[in-house]
Amino acid sequence: MHDATAITVPKRSSYWVVILLAGTIAVLTLGVFYMPIFGPQTADLGDLHDHLLVVQHMGSEWAGNIYSLFFVLAYALSFGSKDLYTISCVATVLLTVSVVAKALISYVVIEKAALNAKQSALISLALCLVMPLPGWWKPNVIYLDKIAPNVWFNATAIVTMPFAIALFFSALKWLEAPTVRRFAWVALFGLLSVLTKPNYILTFFPLLGLIALTRALVDRRRATIHAVLCMGGLGALLGAILLFQYYACVTSGPWAGHGAAQESSHIALSPFAVWSLYSPNIPASVLLSVAFPLSVTLLYFQESKHDPGVVLAWAGLAIAVLQYTLLAETGETFPDQNWIWGSNVAMYLLFLVSARVCVSQRRSWKLYLVALVFSLHLGAGIYYYLKLAFGIDYF
Repeated sequence: MHDATAITVPKRSSYWVVILLAGTIAVLTLGVFYMPIFGPQTADLGDLHDHLLVVQHMGSEWAGNIYSLFFVLAYALSFGSKDLYTISCVATVLLTVSVVAKALISYVVIEKAALNAKQSALISLALCLVMPLPGWWKPNVIYLDKIAPNVWFNATAIVTMPFAIALFFSALKWLEAPTVRRFAWVALFGLLSVLTKPNYILTFFPLLGLIALTRALVDRRRATIHAVLCMGGLGALLGAILLFQYYACVTSGPWAGHGAAQESSHIALSPFAVWSLYSPNIPASVLLSVAFPLSVTLLYFQESKHDPGVVLAWAGLAIAVLQYTLLAETGETFPDQNWIWGSNVAMYLLFLVSARVCVSQRRSWKLYLVALVFSLHLGAGIYYYLKLAFGIDYF
């Protein structure tokens, strides 16, 4: 039995496969970024152009713009340039590196279970494209009314993804053996995750803390009690960062609004209010989003329930969807779906661990069925990719 939670370096014989995968992902990424970043901005292609304008004004609006490392890195690597083209080139490199890193981490996870470099590379490539299935109410809308495992139009969401994936698998290894060394990796990727975009930490850290606390209460061993203390210390640090980010976004910078809008910008309990703006059938939107991982869990139930990654990924997605469903921002940003970002990361992780379950199964009608569902997600993702690449819209 292979260690499902470990991330290891690919064998030397598969290096060429890794290089080819990285190059293919880089080309695809550049293709989808060209119109949103360098295009004429005549259609709504998401947040990328707005994020570049934030970097352009960093020199005079630091307070509200340092909540994500993306802005700081883009500003530093462009040497504080005010030239939008220069900033765009630097940002494109940063975003492309992030997507390639996501694909390579996914490859390592899949390859450890499949033991087949070419198959793992193809699945990792497909995982970077998969999207929710279209709804019958608006077949041309792929993203807006559902929860997507991939985001192409938001810079901070793209940059945080590899760190969030690394956090997830580092946490799995730490839960397996709660040593200080393994917790150090959890802390490192937790900090990088919250510093690039805070949403996944808001989803995943409470879950991880609850697991650690439950273990400590049940067996009361020194290792589990120590794990709770470590989580408490890291939680205090992450909480301080989150408070700073919230203060920076609400009180200053381009995200704060102005006048009465700024005064009314708060977090409120508002069940289904935001999601229902975009989806006429929320249960159907959920099913169209999770069709592949749900089919894997149902058809390979025994394998899934004994896979700690699958269990943790489903739990993380449940918390993320609950946050998106119940919480909303008041004021001007109410319709912006800013509580959805954690569920995007959680959805990708669920697709990843579900694909890992599949690659170790024998060929059967079950495998062909889940492969068909996966292919439908891939088809929707290719259609969505082409919409962005040709500058149509990001919906």
